[in-house]
Amino acid sequence: MRLPRRRELSPRLVLGGFQLELQGEAVHPLPARLRPFQTRGGDPQLTCEGELGPVAAPGSDGDEILADPGGVWVLHRWGGELHLTLRLGGPGGKAYQRLSLGPDLMAARARLDPSLLQDRPPFALREPLLELWLSLLLFSGHGLLLHATGLLTPQGVLACAGPSGAGKSTLAGLFAQAGAGTLLTDDRLILRPEGEDFRAWGSPWHGTAGCASPASGRLAGLYVLEKAGRAERLPLGAAEAAMHLAANCFRGAWPPEGARHVLETCARLAERLPCYRLRFTRQPATLAALGLG
Repeated sequence: MRLPRRRELSPRLVLGGFQLELQGEAVHPLPARLRPFQTRGGDPQLTCEGELGPVAAPGSDGDEILADPGGVWVLHRWGGELHLTLRLGGPGGKAYQRLSLGPDLMAARARLDPSLLQDRPPFALREPLLELWLSLLLFSGHGLLLHATGLLTPQGVLACAGPSGAGKSTLAGLFAQAGAGTLLTDDRLILRPEGEDFRAWGSPWHGTAGCASPASGRLAGLYVLEKAGRAERLPLGAAEAAMHLAANCFRGAWPPEGARHVLETCARLAERLPCYRLRFTRQPATLAALGLG
């Protein structure tokens, strides 16, 4: 006698304090980078319905292009909804995946054309759609996606921000080697208001050090990275700190109306938290400059 096949539950993820439930087609199995962020129970704030089928090219039938940075994705408005569409190889390439977002950005439909995947496993919310969705949601008033290494210590999370090449992964490696705390990420840190404080979460979108943790903690300090010949920590004024924060936020060429939320959040962070310029080296003296050694 053949036993009935056990029905797979809708996978759920927790990202930056948001719980996301994936429903419909092509939502099993989860890609490896998302599995550490899988969760059970609770009420999802975000939902995504997966479906398979052809994806129309953006820019036709009255489609309004809102952002096209010239890469693999386009943000556009059609039929009263926002859509994020991925194109093979960038401009002129075939559209193979689309995320359609409701008015509050909390509910989405992900449509994927598996015929264009070249034998890659079909997953309805392939990258970079998930990261683009979350960054757009944060950008719209829910927080920040910051280019930063995040270290969870008993005192809280230290966020060390900088652009590509600033040394985020190098610093993460130094932390890991010293066992200085729990690494949340070496590239993209999620920051969200929590009462009078801010909370920091790791994300699946790591850098070359490969650090990606679903853990979180109260944000305790902000550091702007600068490579130097010796390690030292220099105080930053609130205005300069807010400027550096805004420069290191993932903004994704989003519509300009969301920029006000980002600037206000950066200013509030810089006023409420200790902010520093961290001149660092690969040596243990960097840990001492951070009060960790």
